[in-house]
Amino acid sequence: MKILKVLAVSLAGLIIVLSITAVVVLKVFLPEEKIKSYIADYAKNNFNREVTFDKLSFALIGIDLKNFKISERSTLNDGTFIKAGHFTIKISPLPLLSKKIEITNILLDDVDINISKDKNGKFNFDDIIESFQSSKNENDKTGVTKKTDTEKPNVSDISTENKGTENSKNDLNKNITSEDKENNSFKIIIDSLTIKDSDIHFSDIKAELTASIKNFDLSINDFSSAENFWCDASCDIDVKQKKLHIAIPVKTRFQTHLNNFDLEKMLLNIETFQTKYNNAEFALTGTVENMNMPKIDCNAAVKNINEKTVKDFIKIKNFNISKIDFKTKTVVNISSQNANIESLSFVLPKSSSKISGAVDWSKENLLYNLKINLDLFTDDFKDFFPEYNLKGKILSDMNVSDKNISGTVKLKSMAFDYLPAVQVSDLNADCVMKSVKNITVKSIDGIFNKGKFKADGSFINNDIKLNLDMDKLTIKTSSAAATTTSAQKKTEQNKTDENKKTQSAKNEKQNGSEKQNTSSAKNNKTETYNIYTNININEINVPYLISKNAALKTSLKSVSCDMKKTDGTFDLVISTGTITDTDKLAENKYAKLFLLIFNALNNNITAKSKSSGIDYESMTAKVTFTKGVMQTNKVEIKIPLTAMDVKGSVDFNTEKVDMKVNTGLYAAMKITGTISNPKTSFDAAATVTEILNDPKKLENVGKKLGDSLKNLFNKK
Repeated sequence: MKILKVLAVSLAGLIIVLSITAVVVLKVFLPEEKIKSYIADYAKNNFNREVTFDKLSFALIGIDLKNFKISERSTLNDGTFIKAGHFTIKISPLPLLSKKIEITNILLDDVDINISKDKNGKFNFDDIIESFQSSKNENDKTGVTKKTDTEKPNVSDISTENKGTENSKNDLNKNITSEDKENNSFKIIIDSLTIKDSDIHFSDIKAELTASIKNFDLSINDFSSAENFWCDASCDIDVKQKKLHIAIPVKTRFQTHLNNFDLEKMLLNIETFQTKYNNAEFALTGTVENMNMPKIDCNAAVKNINEKTVKDFIKIKNFNISKIDFKTKTVVNISSQNANIESLSFVLPKSSSKISGAVDWSKENLLYNLKINLDLFTDDFKDFFPEYNLKGKILSDMNVSDKNISGTVKLKSMAFDYLPAVQVSDLNADCVMKSVKNITVKSIDGIFNKGKFKADGSFINNDIKLNLDMDKLTIKTSSAAATTTSAQKKTEQNKTDENKKTQSAKNEKQNGSEKQNTSSAKNNKTETYNIYTNININEINVPYLISKNAALKTSLKSVSCDMKKTDGTFDLVISTGTITDTDKLAENKYAKLFLLIFNALNNNITAKSKSSGIDYESMTAKVTFTKGVMQTNKVEIKIPLTAMDVKGSVDFNTEKVDMKVNTGLYAAMKITGTISNPKTSFDAAATVTEILNDPKKLENVGKKLGDSLKNLFNKK
């Protein structure tokens, strides 16, 4: 849009020159210095601009100006608005006899135009537009052009008449003198207007934007300020805004209607608009109405989009899209900095979208309210992310705003890879979203790592519900990658910890109690969730756990990372499997607490157990949470040697642990301390009581244990 605006402004600048030219043509017999004086007076009185040129020479009914300059407001000391190294006008002599000014050619060579927009949104040419508009309104009211106070009334009359609706193919009914104002009229016709090797510079202080249109060539035939005419233009555009830098060539042909420079009535009919950007080719056709609030109705196509095209905005490797077609009907309010999108659509080989709504960028944060319909085949995007092997279809009907998202999403026969861990195929889903905190998954099914599954669930006002049935849950990991990642994380964590310590010391010294208040405020905002699940999985092989089947049911309220407010029940049953990578699993403080149950028994008593894992026949956990205190109702773990029973509690508010483990081997243990620092110890009283209650089993237990029992008594 800035390109179109600049072209309109360029023509507005030229109208000043044409007005001056009318005076010169009718006064060719005057000395050069006298003509200069008239031109300067006209520009000063009508536009408050200074005009200068080095030399004026006459050809056969024509003039040539060298080093022509028009100032910014007031004088050239305030800057140069327009300058031209060479300015030539040629006039056909015969039409003058019929009171017609027929300009056969206008040539502007080496033109430099400077356009700026200040922090209040005002352009440096607004005064020129206002002058034209004011003159037009005055003429519409009185039917007579207002005279200016110059020393030559006749010349002033002509000059001022040119101010309003000059260069029109319609009769302008100009007054040349008071005696012949009823009989004399002039038609002004311009056969051709040419601009060569020119530059237009634009700056927007508020948007921190600078733009240049360089090597600007413009060719216009049958120019008119009141009727349609055709333009051919080409240039190189260079735009900079903060870190963004875009340089593109442009070639265009369009028909325009200036409507006497009434911006609201201006019209552009774009026959062709072509440009290239980082390998991609862009072509556009359409219309633009009303330069104050541009109404855009355009069709566009972009070809050969690849990673080089978007490198200034996003880093993506190895993708290519042969063509995307766009269509839009949009009204842009430049002064209010908002847009009303009546329709915007794009079409790929298989995919399409439709977008409508409003966008407002006048404030610090972008405001938008859009309706988006998507019909996407992920095959069209697989070249963006070739490693994910995308397939399938996404259907979406969404309302998206800066405040909320709502609508429906459907997945059909989707497939993607995230190797080596995940491979999904034949994925189907039906989702309804009323807001970001009101999402319902009516159904979802597919194949996850060769295991079929189906599920439904919802996330509504922090209530999470999930029903899931899976034939098999398998997640593969690369141990080498995991080790490398772990080492990197430790190194990065060490650096982070050091930086945090240094920064923490500084903050404590500078901010004192302010830091504590901020921390307290953050803690008070901890998000909690209510979690209701019913999960059944027939076979599990994931990091840390291998199992034949598992069933999990939860009904938990106020769940958070610290579990301090949690209420409800948690029921888990897992059969026949192995807990793997116990050393790494123990890095999590909650998992470490669970593993202490096995430590109480001592892992090496089971012949089938590996040094990094624990074999089990079944695990059952039924626990109750009451205001952050977990109470074990039934926690039973069966291993090949014995069955263990766990009773007790964990208080997540104080982190206090108080549990007793009956090993089933007449060796009762206690787990005490805190969640972060739990301790195991031999419970002599409980062990003696158990032996006394059932002494006959002791002999068989001793035979099973052998030397392993000794380790229990050596535990610290």
